[in-house]
Amino acid sequence: MINIKNLCVDGFKNIHELTINLNKINTFLSSNNYGKSNVLTSINFGFDFISASSNDKKNMMSWKPGLPLNITDFGKNFRFEIVFECFSDETKIVKYGYEFAWAKNSKQPGVIVAEYLKVKQNDSQKFATFIDRTTESAKYQSAPKGRCDKDIIINDSELIINKISAFDDLFYLDVVSSINELNIFVDRHFDARELFDAVPIIQKNNDNLSLYSDNNIARTLYYLKKEHKNKYELIINTLMDFFPYINDVKIKEINLAEKNLKVNIDENSPFELADYIYTLYVNDKYMAKTIPFNYMSDGVKRILSLLTYMTLADIKGVPLIGIEEPENSVHPGLLKKYIDVIDGFMEYSKVIITSHSPYLINYIDLKNLYIGEPTSDGRAIFKSISNKGINKIIDYAEEMGVQTGEYLFSVVSGYDEFDLDLVKKYLEND
Repeated sequence: MINIKNLCVDGFKNIHELTINLNKINTFLSSNNYGKSNVLTSINFGFDFISASSNDKKNMMSWKPGLPLNITDFGKNFRFEIVFECFSDETKIVKYGYEFAWAKNSKQPGVIVAEYLKVKQNDSQKFATFIDRTTESAKYQSAPKGRCDKDIIINDSELIINKISAFDDLFYLDVVSSINELNIFVDRHFDARELFDAVPIIQKNNDNLSLYSDNNIARTLYYLKKEHKNKYELIINTLMDFFPYINDVKIKEINLAEKNLKVNIDENSPFELADYIYTLYVNDKYMAKTIPFNYMSDGVKRILSLLTYMTLADIKGVPLIGIEEPENSVHPGLLKKYIDVIDGFMEYSKVIITSHSPYLINYIDLKNLYIGEPTSDGRAIFKSISNKGINKIIDYAEEMGVQTGEYLFSVVSGYDEFDLDLVKKYLEND
């Protein structure tokens, strides 16, 4: 299990030198079309690059939508760094990062130009370097009492962290394995309706509790109830707490063999016909009989899907979840309860939220809020609010007779110089 403390991303789309000191819930607010979605995309890209194959890394370094095309940052290298606590035999603080130059054309492919791994025990005052890579050399530490001076042959689209994961006798293999297994789940299901369709086709060797498969919510809940009954009951009880008119949720299992369903699927396809499909039904106290869950509102579906994904993330040890616009389809009156649930629902995972809602911001700790600093060159520069800024925001909101979220949203969305300067005064200086 790991605890991510902070991460840094630079050189991706319009994201400029993003640093996040991660708390349980971390929220990003900016004007429209500023770059909030790019925050989650850049972090997801950074994690994916670590676990990608060498060929996939080549393609990722040539991925045109990720290129920093902003005039100021054009041609800038992609950089990614993560700092986390690693819990194994003893707690360690780990700092790992890499940098690559984007491909310029087919004759000038992308090149990994830097990589480093630094580790310290909690009782130590300094980091020990275990990987040190530049354009001139690539070295790692091979023995506990040695130095980081062992040469390793590596190509331009390989990471040392991937290669040394095969070294079974490596004394810091637990750290290396943790880095190779790092992942993030980003939920962008603004429309959750498709998640509740009963689909008879599933992936071969399907993990019914995978965050990353196409399992519908009913199938996932069926196996959660079977394998993690307490967590399943927490999901259903929380949903009923959100919506008191729901008395119960039932899962119906349908045996497809009994239906004589025939589907032609190529044997080389990664998909197969499922043995069973699952559908959800609801006991609604205002309805005369049990109704299909598909009849419920989009807000109910979104909340149930998020509760399910957050539970899976905690079970699988996914350290970070990204939620884009969680307020979508949810009544503003439910947002405080929504944030409280996210805060207390997961034991291990942390959350990054991007939001357009002033109502949601009302219930966010301002210490964990990142605001898009107004720029004149199109770069997305997110900064946290200073302690003085937090006090001023609270005071001004009280003077205006509005909540902090509404005040902040009006200022961030402002178009005159006074509002833009005001936002900058609230933020931490470099």
